[in-house]
Amino acid sequence: MLGQAKADGPEFDVKEHYTKYEYRIAIRDGVRLFTSVYVPKDDSKTYPFLINRTPYSVAPYGVDQYRTQLGPSPDFDKAGYIFVNQDVRGRFMSEGTFVEMRPHIDNKKSKQDVDDSSDLYDTIEWLLKNVPNNNGKAGIWGISYPGFFTSASMIDTHPALKAASPQAPMTDLFKGDDAYHGGAFMMAANFGFYSFFRPQGNPELPPKVRVPFEYGTPDGYEFFLKAGTLENLGKMLGAQQALWMDQVHHDTYDDYWKARNLAAHTKNVHCAVLTVGGWFDAEDLQGPFTLFHAIERDDPGIFNALVVGPWVHGGWYRYDGNHLGA
Repeated sequence: MLGQAKADGPEFDVKEHYTKYEYRIAIRDGVRLFTSVYVPKDDSKTYPFLINRTPYSVAPYGVDQYRTQLGPSPDFDKAGYIFVNQDVRGRFMSEGTFVEMRPHIDNKKSKQDVDDSSDLYDTIEWLLKNVPNNNGKAGIWGISYPGFFTSASMIDTHPALKAASPQAPMTDLFKGDDAYHGGAFMMAANFGFYSFFRPQGNPELPPKVRVPFEYGTPDGYEFFLKAGTLENLGKMLGAQQALWMDQVHHDTYDDYWKARNLAAHTKNVHCAVLTVGGWFDAEDLQGPFTLFHAIERDDPGIFNALVVGPWVHGGWYRYDGNHLGA
């Protein structure tokens, strides 16, 4: 889970410069997605939307509760955007059912055929009509799982979406991203993820404070040795056992994984794309490369760039870069 980057110099007072609104945006199948919107108080000009779709919560909740930073860096906060943060389908205060890396539907035949691209499309449609002082343009960005939601949401691009930046995105969970690396199940990393990535309760109520999983020892080797089987580990996860066992049971590149290979669905991307990755990314090293080459193959003529540096997972955002590890 990625924290916010630290700002240098005098602290920028978000509340002084922005007004926060909260909406439940109805998507084509009737599901309402919880969305917080920060609008510049200076209404003398118009602004583009900068969107972040996340499974990790758009907290703090409440129109009087403000984030200390809105964009990828303090420079964005000062530059002037309408910042849009959305709980994705089935997470925190959004309605619907969460599906791990929800497969993209190339040919949607009814309003019930929804995926992340249609969720963003309908969100942008609503924003354009209901948030004043927008200039009709939007961008989307995100790191790690929000990086996947950026990638998945930009397919079948809404005309108003002009730029997207998937950063450390999951692209193919079996072939090098998170779940399996070179065919090897990433046990410790996956267990650590699902131990905090728990399902949410009532979308009408603010989420409870997350209680960390109690390993009972600081020694990871000891913990997993005593745990025994992967099924035993799954039982420790409680309500998240189903997602864990999906990863465990699908130990070959079967239809479950093929449906979630986003690189097979990257046609019809019409916005500029800047993908970011790190050479020392232990979670999603392969994703940025796979996504970049898929877009290069499927979407000739658009701006498509890749930035890779000496960073750990999300390191370009979280750290100063003055050290690596210990």
